Amino acid sequence: MIAQDFDEFSHLVGGTCRMLSRGAYMPDGDDLKQWFAALRHYSLDAVRFGLQQHIRDQVNGRFAPTPADIVGKIEARLARDGRLGVEEAWARSLPALDERQTVVWCEEMAEAFAVARPLLVQGDTVGARMAFRETYARLIEHSRSNREQPRWHVSEGRDPALRVAAVRAAVEAGCLTMGRAEPYLALPAPRPQGSSSGETAALGGVPESVRSILMALKRQLVGRRTQESADAVAKQATATARTKAQARVTAHLRATSAAAQRTQL
Repeated sequence: MIAQDFDEFSHLVGGTCRMLSRGAYMPDGDDLKQWFAALRHYSLDAVRFGLQQHIRDQVNGRFAPTPADIVGKIEARLARDGRLGVEEAWARSLPALDERQTVVWCEEMAEAFAVARPLLVQGDTVGARMAFRETYARLIEHSRSNREQPRWHVSEGRDPALRVAAVRAAVEAGCLTMGRAEPYLALPAPRPQGSSSGETAALGGVPESVRSILMALKRQLVGRRTQESADAVAKQATATARTKAQARVTAHLRATSAAAQRTQL
């Protein structure tokens, strides 16, 4: 709110308190200034919403509100603004490493993942997750304090079928309207047989470095870490030693044969 909102603010607060206290309490003067100072970070519409929600509260609505009551009602609405929790936002951002995948994310998710991506590419999955968590939490706190609604965007991947699936899921979750989603839902005409997409079939179009990072993240998220067994290590060591021994025997036989030929000459 701004200073020019003070008169209307005073009217809203005073009327609510007078109604719920049956005229026994009517804030004025310094009380109203303190109310205004406590709630000035919210818009006048948000304060009006908070007062209305307090009146409708079946428990607390029988009593005149305090500024904390109104803050609680406003913050509860902001927490339901459609933004994802930190962990879910992180999990939904990870497919952005794969160029085939389409990701539907809000601006805070995209910006936080841009901070985490260099660490992921370097293989530092723990550091990347921490960087994402801290950045995303800070960004959504800033957005909510400024009463900004989430803005969702489609980061389009190369695989048309995966794109359609991701966009449909976003529509079902309420992140995209059907009008915004419609341009992304059309599948291209099938390629003629024998045509090549230019992708490496063995890797499904995913670079090996990215595939390795995604596999490492998957193991970390489910809490599993694969380690070679002692038997496997021993077998590998034995095979290596056998190969080296065979190479030495072959070299010795060749040297002996060459010496014998020189003697006959």
